[in-house]
Amino acid sequence: MLKSKSLRLERGRFLPQRNVTILSNYRSANVSLLNRSNILYEPKAVISDGLKFSKALIKRVLKIITITKEEFNSVLIVGLSLVLLLSAPIGSSYQAANSYAVTQSKTSDPGSQIKTTLESGESLEFNWPVSGVVSQSYTPAHKALDVRADLNTPVKPLAQGLVESAFTDIYGLGRAVIVKHIDGSKSLYAHLNKILVKESQEVTPETQIGTVGLTGRTTGAHLHFEIEENGKKINPASVLPNK
Repeated sequence: MLKSKSLRLERGRFLPQRNVTILSNYRSANVSLLNRSNILYEPKAVISDGLKFSKALIKRVLKIITITKEEFNSVLIVGLSLVLLLSAPIGSSYQAANSYAVTQSKTSDPGSQIKTTLESGESLEFNWPVSGVVSQSYTPAHKALDVRADLNTPVKPLAQGLVESAFTDIYGLGRAVIVKHIDGSKSLYAHLNKILVKESQEVTPETQIGTVGLTGRTTGAHLHFEIEENGKKINPASVLPNK
């Protein structure tokens, strides 16, 4: 006949005796409780021990959180400072949806700088880029005007704008310059002998952007120029004053 092991139930004691103090060394207390399997405690005692054990853990966690919070505040301040520094606008230029802004761009005069802000809605007055005779008119097959002029005759932009590109196409346009104007239109000047401007340079109607040449595919010295509006080439004669 098997004999059951008797379990001793401690009654009359709200908190059972402990070999260690839970609050001072909760790890040893936990081990002690696990080893004392021959004692069955009242529910009140178990609940009380659990609450005190949880309270001890909470205090320790709060202490850790407090220390971490202080360090976190320092890191947060540094982090916010870096965010504000990196999010600050670089440079002083600002371009809104319907505006055209240019800042600190060099002109043909190496020592000068121009700073302007013009509204895109402002009407432009186009001027002939070179003096000479129109040798080829605008047609569906030749969407440009050709002006015959002497070699190295000064070439100026049709209107104020920004040099978008300055390049050489040896098999076609030769040395060429593209200017983007304040109304969004673009003009191209080709077969130049010399290019006297750089990309991102602001130009005015008085800026010499190059000289007449015969570079690229051409049979004589002349200026080939085009105007593009909304992505389509138009007849330059429609916006230029009569010669």
